[in-house]
Amino acid sequence: LDSIAEPITLDGGPTSGSVSIGIAVHGGKGGDSSQLLKNADAAMYASKLKGGGSFHFFEQDMQKEAEQRRRIQKMLETAIANNELSLQYQPIVTLANGQAQGCEALLRWQTSSGEALPPNVFIPIAEKSGQIMEIGQWVIERVCAQALQWHVQHRAWPNIAINISTRQLRTGEFREAFTREMQRNQIPMGVVDLELTETGVMENPDFVLAELHRLHDMGVRISIDDFGTGYSSLDYLRRLPLDFLKVDRSFTADIGKSPSAEELIRVMIAVAHTMGLKVIAEGVENDAQLDFLLQHGCDYGQGYLFGRPGSLLEAQSTSAASPPVSLAIV
Repeated sequence: LDSIAEPITLDGGPTSGSVSIGIAVHGGKGGDSSQLLKNADAAMYASKLKGGGSFHFFEQDMQKEAEQRRRIQKMLETAIANNELSLQYQPIVTLANGQAQGCEALLRWQTSSGEALPPNVFIPIAEKSGQIMEIGQWVIERVCAQALQWHVQHRAWPNIAINISTRQLRTGEFREAFTREMQRNQIPMGVVDLELTETGVMENPDFVLAELHRLHDMGVRISIDDFGTGYSSLDYLRRLPLDFLKVDRSFTADIGKSPSAEELIRVMIAVAHTMGLKVIAEGVENDAQLDFLLQHGCDYGQGYLFGRPGSLLEAQSTSAASPPVSLAIV
C-alpha cells in the first residue's frame, strides 16, 4: 500500500495511485487455485467498498456476497432484452410556488421471476462489470424518446434529470451517444440534465472534470447528487461545472430531530448559493421539512410530499411558449 502510494512522475508531473488488496489464505486441506482466487477477489471487493487504499482478508460471508453479485451480473446480461428495466419519474418542485420545474428519471428492475432489485444493489455491480455502459445507453434512448413524446403532446419541454456513473465518463463515448440521441430526437441541450454522486466524482476527479466541462460547454446542466455523504473538497467543487447541488435525504430526514443536521443544511445552502448553484433537497416528506427549507432559501425539493415516483408523467403548460411545465405523477 505504501509503495503504490509513493508519487511517480508522468508527463512531467507528479501522480499518485492507490490499490485495493484482497487476501485469501489456503487452509492446507485441498481445494483448487480457482476458488482461492475467487475468495481473494471477494476480499478485494470488500476493500474497494471501504473506499480503497486498504486490504481485507477473506471471510466466509464474502463468498455468499460474491455469489450474489455473480448471479445479478448474469441476470443483467438479459435484463434489457427481456424488457425487465423500466423508468419511473419523480417531480422536482420549485419550493417558492409549488410548481414542478422538472423531474428525475429513476431506474427500476423487476426480473422475469418477479424479483425487484433496487438500484443501489445492481448499479454498483453493473459499474464493476462494465454493463453500466449498455444500461446507460438504454436510459438515454428511453428518456429522449419520452421527452420528445411529451413535447409533441404538450408543446413544452419538461426538464428530465438522469443519473450517470463516472464509469460512463471514462471515454468520450457517453458524450457522443448522448449528443447523438439528443440530435436524433431534436431535443435542445438543457432539457436532459445529468446527475452524478459526490463520491463517484471523486473516484477519478481529473478526467471527470475535463469531460464534465465538455458536456457543460454544450449546454448540459449538471447536478451533484447525495451531497454531504462524500468527501469532496470545496475547492474541487468550485472547479466543477455545476448547476445544482442536491442535499442528501439523510439530512432532510433529520430536520426537526437533529440541530447539527439542520446547521449542515443551512451551511450547504449558503455555500451552494455563494458558488452560484441552485439547491435541491431530496427526501422532503412533510410540511415541517418544507417550512425549514423555505425559511433557509432552498430552491427546489423532491420527495413524497410532492409526489412518489410514477410510471406515467403528464406535462402541461399554461403557455406553450413560457414554461415552467407543470408536472403531475399519475
